[in-house]
Amino acid sequence: MALLGTMIGAAAGGWLNDVQGRKSAMLIADVIFTVGSFVMAAGLDPYVLIFGPTSWAMKCFKSTM
Repeated sequence: MALLGTMIGAAAGGWLNDVQGRKSAMLIADVIFTVGSFVMAAGLDPYVLIFGPTSWAMKCFKSTM
């Protein structure tokens, strides 16, 4: 699932940087990362735990754009 998150993050990150600018795109990526962290900390269901690493991977690739 993390690989899927990196693919989505790479595709959305370039577009978001073009539309919003680098600073606001980084802020959005940080919010996604924080939400994913809280989801992984509070997740009791395996499906919820899949979302956390996916959002982390999206943030990692958005921040490199």
